[in-house]
Amino acid sequence: MSQSSTEAVSETLRLALQQSIARIITSEADWDRLHTISTEAAKRIDDEMEAYKSDYPSRLAAARQMILREYAGRSLDMPTPSWVLKAKELPSPEKLDHMADGRVRHDHGRRLRVIRQDEVDQLREMRRDLKIRAEVERETRAAQSPEHRRGDAREAFQTTQMRITQSRKR
Repeated sequence: MSQSSTEAVSETLRLALQQSIARIITSEADWDRLHTISTEAAKRIDDEMEAYKSDYPSRLAAARQMILREYAGRSLDMPTPSWVLKAKELPSPEKLDHMADGRVRHDHGRRLRVIRQDEVDQLREMRRDLKIRAEVERETRAAQSPEHRRGDAREAFQTTQMRITQSRKR
C-alpha cells in the first residue's frame, strides 16, 4: 500500500518525535517506556493488517449490506445531494463491489491512522513528562549549589566576598 503525502509527512514527524525523545532520555525505565510504546503500536498495526487480510471478504460483504440498507432507507420526499444514488438507480453489482471495496479500504486506513495517532499522543505525553522532570532536576541542582542560582545576586556576592576574605587571610 503506497503512502499519500500526508501519511509520509505524519510518519516523518512521528520518527522525529521519537528521536527527540531519545535525546533527552536519562534512565533505563524511560527507554523501556519508549520501547513499550513503539512495540505496542507495531503489534496493533500488525494485528490490524492481519485482520484486514483475513477478514476482507466478511468486511466487504458487510459494506455491501450497509450500502444496500442505505439505498433502501432513502425516502423520496427529502432533497438529496447530486452524488447520492437516485431512487430508481440500483447500482450494478460491479459498482456495488467498487463502493464496498472503497469503504473497507477507507475504514482500514482510518484504523491505522488511529493507531498511529495513539502512538504519537503517548510519545508527546512522554516527552512532556521528560521535560518536566528535567526542569525539576535543573531547579533542584540550582537550589543545592548557591553559586549557580539565578537571580540571587546578593548571596552570590556575599559568598564571593567571603572567599576573597579567606584567601587574603592565608
